[in-house]
Amino acid sequence: MTLNWFIFDGIPKWLLERLLNTGELPYFKKIIDSGSFFDTKPSYPNCQTPAAMATLLTGQSQQEHKINGYWMQGKEDHRKYVNSLLQASPEGSLIWEDLSKENIEIDLIQIPWYKETSKKINFVGGINNRISREKYYDLSNRDILNIEDEVGIIKAIKKDAFTWQLESNNYFTCINDKKWTLFTSNKGHSAWYRVVNSNEKEYLIRTAVWEMVYSSTRNDSILLNKTIGKNPFLGETLGGMYRTGLFGKQFYIDGDGTAENLYLDLYKLSFEYYKLVLNEIFKNRSENKLRIIYVPFTDDIGHELIGFLNSDIEIPKKYEMKAFELLLKVYKYADQLLEIAYEEEKDFDFVISSDHGMNGVSTMFHPNDLLVCNGYAQKPSGDFENTNEKTSHVIYHVVNNGFIYENTKNHDNKILKAALTKLIDYRHPISKKKMVKELVDINGEKVNLQTFNDKKCYIVFAENVMPNPELTKNLSIISKPNRSATHHTYNSDKLNGIFISSFKLKESSIKSNTEVKSIILKKMRGKNCQ
Repeated sequence: MTLNWFIFDGIPKWLLERLLNTGELPYFKKIIDSGSFFDTKPSYPNCQTPAAMATLLTGQSQQEHKINGYWMQGKEDHRKYVNSLLQASPEGSLIWEDLSKENIEIDLIQIPWYKETSKKINFVGGINNRISREKYYDLSNRDILNIEDEVGIIKAIKKDAFTWQLESNNYFTCINDKKWTLFTSNKGHSAWYRVVNSNEKEYLIRTAVWEMVYSSTRNDSILLNKTIGKNPFLGETLGGMYRTGLFGKQFYIDGDGTAENLYLDLYKLSFEYYKLVLNEIFKNRSENKLRIIYVPFTDDIGHELIGFLNSDIEIPKKYEMKAFELLLKVYKYADQLLEIAYEEEKDFDFVISSDHGMNGVSTMFHPNDLLVCNGYAQKPSGDFENTNEKTSHVIYHVVNNGFIYENTKNHDNKILKAALTKLIDYRHPISKKKMVKELVDINGEKVNLQTFNDKKCYIVFAENVMPNPELTKNLSIISKPNRSATHHTYNSDKLNGIFISSFKLKESSIKSNTEVKSIILKKMRGKNCQ
């Protein structure tokens, strides 16, 4: 038996259901209809790596794998690691390591931020680390631009009014504003480049750059060269540049569609790359295989547009419809990836999951501003972004959507309790709505401040509130959100469910999370799991 497990980045269940109603995501529907949806919540606020997914990855209960959300404890050096896909993070072995012991081949396909891997694991196109985030350079009023950074040494030379030539290590290519062009630097790093004319200026923009990891565990160099050598991985698209207007006016400020066309061109590139990868991988139809396929591009578009569909502020109908249209276009790319897998292996099993969901936001809340204003934290002179860790008594940290921690040598949580009281009592100056829904401990239990005695407390923010750890220049506490949606904040939307398809299981038939691993093992050994 072969199990194809798709991990989509940042798909909210409520959005997927709305998109499914259009009838334009046939393969999502086929796979979902054939299985069961397991709807779960993490034990405390998280923004990624839900406990339910960690249970599938490790085959352990939450108490066993100790993954409550974004962070988890390392078993060797006791440091904390991010992402349940890290081999060394859970206390127990990953499910693919256990399956490898059963002579089951594992393909990890485009898993991001994947560190060490067992020598027993076969993976294709795993990602080790990001070399550089996306960047742009101002080309206005110049004929030559010399770039030297972590990606390499590149010279851009203006050829005519519409064309620039990129040079690096005796390699040349011409780029313009009509399409994305692939270019490799002298260090061997590849990225997509394009010229953009916006606001009477000319810019050179490029995508983020990732370093690829090659498997040394099986003779698949031909396959790897086919899947990796053609195009670089697009783990992130350019939502930030789109948001700031670098691509031109957006639809919601009456743009003509140019910005959206340029932005969505990258999603098409990402889809074409994944299509190439999957077509090559599914040619190898060996039985007894687990394929884990990470698909990134649903996250970036969600941050930019989900807020037009899921927000507590009134959105003009034409903008809501346009956002829905653009989201559907990107999700149709994701559906076509499922089609490749389904049509090749419709007799095999599928799991569809998402590492986190999203909510629309209308308010950016700066807890550290509030702490500074009330004397619990300090800001460094000349630095308006971060609190002073040396002199602040209490600090807000954004991980897991946020926790407040005591920053003192001697444990005396009177100051922390006073700061938490200020936090939970704070209301928006105009709407008068509370910014914090409740405070919880590491086990997800509601905190009673009268008896609270820990050094750290987790925050459940109100719906449609995005937390930001940075200080504003004038300590305004509230600011305008810098994107339309944020990772979910542990309230009404249970966003980390998992579709276990083709298993034909009813939710009540699974007595505990630990049975999931047993079910997968039995299925992959060809045994009846009912």
